[in-house]
Amino acid sequence: MNTASLNNARATHKAPKLERIYVGFDASIKAVYADNTVLVLSAEGQSFTHVSSSGVSTVQLCEFCLSRFAPLLRELLDFRNQHVDVPASCSPLRQQLAKHGQLFQLGYPITDVCWPATPEEAFHQQLVELPDKQRIIVRSRCCSARIMLEYTGLRFAVSYPLLIEFDTATNEY
Repeated sequence: MNTASLNNARATHKAPKLERIYVGFDASIKAVYADNTVLVLSAEGQSFTHVSSSGVSTVQLCEFCLSRFAPLLRELLDFRNQHVDVPASCSPLRQQLAKHGQLFQLGYPITDVCWPATPEEAFHQQLVELPDKQRIIVRSRCCSARIMLEYTGLRFAVSYPLLIEFDTATNEY
């Protein structure tokens, strides 16, 4: 493969679509992408593990990450810095922020969520959605969180729409 075709392949490479983000109690972050790629950021934000959709695992320091991982790492560090107490930084993130004249975006972690006490209260306050015959969604009183339950009662998922945008039309984050 010559240099021109290699550069063309790099230029046309599209980052996978982000599906889910998990924040650990220790502030570690795990991102799962549509193609089953996984990126796990350490609690202090200094290193990460990339697991490709084919299962190949790469562990690196954030400061010296390969350019192919930089977009995913920037996205994850930006999310992390908005939702944990101590921000992390690395060269790829600083370069991206400098391009756009931005500083860190810092947010406030959600520490308390108030749920309706009874099903009647949830229905009365219009906090219940029935998107289809398989699921029921209940929003918290403050609308900062929502829980999606399957009718079987075997699975549920909690999401935070204020932190991660959720498109109700496509049911995707």
